[in-house]
Amino acid sequence: MKALVCSVFLAAPVAGAVTMAGVQLPDDWTVDGQRLVLNGAGTREHGPLGIDLYAAALYLPAREREGRAGLLLGGPGLRVVHLHLLRNADRDTSVLSWEVCLAENCAGQCALPAVARQRFLALIPETRRGDTQTLILRPGSVQFNRNGKPLGTVNGAALGSAVLACWLGKAPVDADLKKDLLRR
Repeated sequence: MKALVCSVFLAAPVAGAVTMAGVQLPDDWTVDGQRLVLNGAGTREHGPLGIDLYAAALYLPAREREGRAGLLLGGPGLRVVHLHLLRNADRDTSVLSWEVCLAENCAGQCALPAVARQRFLALIPETRRGDTQTLILRPGSVQFNRNGKPLGTVNGAALGSAVLACWLGKAPVDADLKKDLLRR
């Protein structure tokens, strides 16, 4: 497996690894000089046959559990969601998936500005089997990396929480994956 290198800001993961759907996900991730730990990992399944779309890992400064998911969504801390894609999807399909997820998880009191949402969706690439996508959720911004290279950063205080809500919110893309990301 190729070494994971994710920009000047993101060092290569260290230590051991956990394996999901044949993909090794590291136990640690370093961003901006801060070591994050693997909180949980799982696979995103889709459809009645449970086809695996990607392996996902959530990295946090300290481990959190299901009862504290709300704190993760509203918290200001550094977080990383790392995806290893297991299927191909064109860009339009990927963007539509994100649009639905953001709409279902960011309604009512969620104040996601349209400009931040549009800028984020503009970064979404087509997905190819074997690609990686890494979302670095910093206080006030989200950096989107593909195969270790930054595609862009979008500023917005609510954006990181909205993106994370796609996996941990009230309408996660996969309820089992939500549970997996919140436990190790």
